[in-house]
Amino acid sequence: MKIEVRTEKDGTTGVYLSDVFSGVGIETPLGVFGIAQRDDGIEVMLDGKTVWTSHEIEPLSPNGPGVRLPDGSGAFVASYPLPKDHWLYADHENVPPAFMRIGIGPKRSELAKQIASAARHAIRASTMNGKEMDFDPDAMVQNMVVGLLGYWTEDGR
Repeated sequence: MKIEVRTEKDGTTGVYLSDVFSGVGIETPLGVFGIAQRDDGIEVMLDGKTVWTSHEIEPLSPNGPGVRLPDGSGAFVASYPLPKDHWLYADHENVPPAFMRIGIGPKRSELAKQIASAARHAIRASTMNGKEMDFDPDAMVQNMVVGLLGYWTEDGR
């Protein structure tokens, strides 16, 4: 890994990272912070010197979901139940909205295959390929839209 703090001719300072994934540098009054994801974890630098790595994290408990951070604080990811008024629990007749209503025929068969493919994408994306059954139904809906229409970019890619 190569980490370098460099001042350019125009006076700007930057952190330059190589052999990392998703590296970013942030100039602050305290100095230039660099944050990088590497094959073996996360590293945080200040003015080119490593000040923290994810190797410094110890589990809160051997099998627990959280971690103990070097300053003694802790962090964890939690899953909360949906609110009681969530749309998933609303009473309704379960009649499909059929906004794209289409009768039997080749066009319907083609669309059905495309929609089924988008639904499979939504389920895989929302459940980490079936490994996590405690998923967010709102995320599944968003993933279904992406599966049907593409990403929220100019060209959907």
